[in-house]
Amino acid sequence: MNVHVPLSVRPPAARFTATDYLRMLDAGAFEDMKVELIDGELWKMSPAHSLHGRRHMQVAGELYRCLTGTTMEAMLDIATILADQTVCGPDIGVFTSEAARTGPQTAEHLLLAVEISDSTLDQDLDLKAPLYAAAQVPILWVVDVRAEITHVMTDPDGHGYRTRRTIPFAQALPVPGTEKSITLA
Repeated sequence: MNVHVPLSVRPPAARFTATDYLRMLDAGAFEDMKVELIDGELWKMSPAHSLHGRRHMQVAGELYRCLTGTTMEAMLDIATILADQTVCGPDIGVFTSEAARTGPQTAEHLLLAVEISDSTLDQDLDLKAPLYAAAQVPILWVVDVRAEITHVMTDPDGHGYRTRRTIPFAQALPVPGTEKSITLA
């Protein structure tokens, strides 16, 4: 009986840790691109389009105004360690006053993650939301610029968010940790 024997065997794909990723980031390996580490794999993020950029600036500006005078701080596209093999850069993160002054952030200090979705809605809702929930990030906003709604997720249970609701842009979005809200128009 003849048995097929492959002439070459494909080696297993390389998997990276958060430490590996941060070393590569510090060494400049991703200078010309935005890359996130998701479950040990490097994911190249698409460049933002105008719709995304405009909403990103609007939400960031509104959050900045709401957080002025508080101990919380908003940061843009900051490397945030969510797990041993996951480092994401939320479009906007609202962090506690205990957040690091330099280097990457950790999920324990991330109060609100904001993802602005133009062409990445499925990725943000189906891939990233469970990652933020597993890291116990209390609140996730996914701003859907095309449908003009914000998906607000709260009550992480380790696998997902127990509470999900959508808020149209014309309605107020309460800013966690404040008595203020923002309204997207």
